[in-house]
Amino acid sequence: MPILDELYTDIASAIREKEPSEGDIKASDFPDRITGLRTKNNISSYPLLIHCVKGATITATQGDTVISKVMGGGGVETLWLPESGIWNVVAQKGSYTSPITEIELSGDVTLKEKLIDLIPNAVEPLTTARRAIAGASIGYYAIFAGGYSPEIDETFAYDSLLTKVDTPLLSDKRAYIMSASNPSYAVFAGGILYDCVANVEGYDSNLTKKAGTNLRSARRWGGSTGVGDVAIFGGGTLSGYPLTATSNVDSYNSNMTRSVGSLSSVRCVLDFVNPATSIGDYGLIGCGWISSSNTVDTLDAFTETLTRKAAPVLSAKSSQTSACSSTNYAMFQISTGLTVYNANLTKSNGPRLSCSGNSRIGVSLNGNGIFFGGNGSEDQKLMAELIDPNLTKKVLSNMTTGGTELSAATTGSYAIIAGGCVNAKPQTTVDVYGIEP
Repeated sequence: MPILDELYTDIASAIREKEPSEGDIKASDFPDRITGLRTKNNISSYPLLIHCVKGATITATQGDTVISKVMGGGGVETLWLPESGIWNVVAQKGSYTSPITEIELSGDVTLKEKLIDLIPNAVEPLTTARRAIAGASIGYYAIFAGGYSPEIDETFAYDSLLTKVDTPLLSDKRAYIMSASNPSYAVFAGGILYDCVANVEGYDSNLTKKAGTNLRSARRWGGSTGVGDVAIFGGGTLSGYPLTATSNVDSYNSNMTRSVGSLSSVRCVLDFVNPATSIGDYGLIGCGWISSSNTVDTLDAFTETLTRKAAPVLSAKSSQTSACSSTNYAMFQISTGLTVYNANLTKSNGPRLSCSGNSRIGVSLNGNGIFFGGNGSEDQKLMAELIDPNLTKKVLSNMTTGGTELSAATTGSYAIIAGGCVNAKPQTTVDVYGIEP
């Protein structure tokens, strides 16, 4: 239904509810019918049409007058306001409160306030419980590949309507794959089967698979991000035990051509987390583990040509750093601390997060950064915390199972979080966060 037709239908429904009456109402009759309502009831009453998510409380305030209504499942409600003039309107759901919208009400007004939150039961769970799946996005698809319990070569995707789509299998079974996107491909690199592998595959916007040149060294547990024309994979652990970290950096451009560089020091992470993200012209790869007694707070910034620039160090050392970006900041979480960098690599501190656990997954959605899950308390394992472009924190509705070794990718206005590990058990859960249709 066209937006204007939908709006007229909503206004007509509101008039019929107030009169009450039945039957069709022509748009040209709206002014007279509304005037009739005011005369009939001997009041000045103005309809404010609200489009918002189910369960949100809409509150309109003018001086000491407060009018509230909870949004129903249809996503459209009408507030009847007793006076014209200026009203301050907010939407609130859970711990999230929208910015105040100031409306000068002299007739019929529509407020559209969309909230990002969990959309329950948006997609079916996985058929097989899995942890450490890799996720990346390209075109209209969020693609998920591999995973553990045991290692598999299955891949699948969701389109922007949340329809699940089968995709070509990986070249081999593996888990703990590094993943990132360039403008043409979602790229999946490395991972482990019985030992580390060096395989690289890209999936284009038609879900066609293309093999890339192998990583310089077989590895897992590195950092990965996209910047400019390339997907970058830096650091990680090499094959064999005891664990040995590497400084190797490999990038793949829109033709899946490989270039190579190096971190300023060897390092890796010690869980299925990604200590890398991008802001402006830089892909940033954060701190990690060097040896059994040594972690670093180093942050390396790379351009798309793999020119490396030292950035101000992170606020703490960690082997389980998670990262994501908003429109204005690259953000790195260590415990409850959040270190942020703008496009000029100027460092500052963001808001403290509520989940004290590490091993979270970060994802960027609609200009916001969101951190999911973690290895904190039972309650904290379920947490989803959104940081908007102004560094305001909003705690979203809890995940279904949460935990660690989560995978995330985005499509359209949705972030999809798949699998994970809770109490050493892999999960079948697939959660969707976004703007409820």
